[in-house]
Amino acid sequence: MNRFTMTLLFILTFLALCIAIHVYVLSTLAHFFSITKTPVFYLGAAFLALAFVLISILERKFHGHIMKMLYLLSAVLIGIVFFFLIFIVIHDILSLFITIPPYSAGIVISVLVALLTIISLINASSFRVKEIKLPMAVSKETTIVQLTDLHLGPVRNEEYLSKVVKKINELNPDMVLITGDLCDGNGKFDKDTVAPLNQINAKTFFSTGNHEDIEGIEKMTAILSTTKVIMLRNTDTVYKDIQIIGVDNPPFEKKWLADALKKIKMQNVPRILMYHPPQEFEIANSLGINLQLSGHTHSGQIFPFELFVRLFYPRVHGLYHHKGSYLYVSPGTGTWGPPMRLGTRNEITLFRLIPDADTSRIQ
Repeated sequence: MNRFTMTLLFILTFLALCIAIHVYVLSTLAHFFSITKTPVFYLGAAFLALAFVLISILERKFHGHIMKMLYLLSAVLIGIVFFFLIFIVIHDILSLFITIPPYSAGIVISVLVALLTIISLINASSFRVKEIKLPMAVSKETTIVQLTDLHLGPVRNEEYLSKVVKKINELNPDMVLITGDLCDGNGKFDKDTVAPLNQINAKTFFSTGNHEDIEGIEKMTAILSTTKVIMLRNTDTVYKDIQIIGVDNPPFEKKWLADALKKIKMQNVPRILMYHPPQEFEIANSLGINLQLSGHTHSGQIFPFELFVRLFYPRVHGLYHHKGSYLYVSPGTGTWGPPMRLGTRNEITLFRLIPDADTSRIQ
């Protein structure tokens, strides 16, 4: 099965699932509040299910405040429907054992969804700095900031990026590594969007994610050429006595990472891999990588979606160790789809690489 066929099947399955969820949620709410379900009702449910996809397509062609607002509303709607789905499933399970008046259930669930929506929107509007100390064969302490999954576009733009850059400069790292999905793939994305990157005081490197494939690699290359950011596409560089390796987001071909790494000469210095998806860690370890930095999972972004993400990426968030190598999976510095986070936070990760002989400083 080729890449186009697999992508098409994924899209069709995703859309069918969205429609089914919307019909289920809205039908249940109609039952709670005694609303008659007509053919128009089901057409409306299907339209709401497809709204985000349709508006995303239009947003790529027509930029402006109205489209940006429609995109934001349709994205938030996804999160709201997801919250309703969770509580309705819980209601249906409880209903097997106790009798719950429909109207009361509808009111309670609606209030809980409203509260979680507000909390998750506020939670996703800021970011935190997480510091991690790691032993490494460096001659002196070296600090590295990882950014990933900023998803700059209709929701987060140059204003948000400027806040991130300001915080980075306060941390004063030796280098900054951006591990993919700098762009969202929707909305305006041009040299003005990424202009704040020029204000980063540290040397900055970038490797691609799946949303760069959506935006277009040639376009991304042209836009980033207006900044100080250095793109590493299946190549490497040595900086501050550390070999930085960037491998593109993988297509569907097997052995992508292994083939890319085998073409790179490993230097006799600590080796850090920038690779968007948190996979093939054992392969990276076997080929000499000391630290792999990934993202992509968003740590599920909205609990309990993390449980579903783990089906595809068992290493969904945090620090992992394997035979002397480390993998860190960041929850991301931004959000995709709903600008909402529940049980997770937007994160700027600060790594302090401590010389092996000084590991007593690691807590």
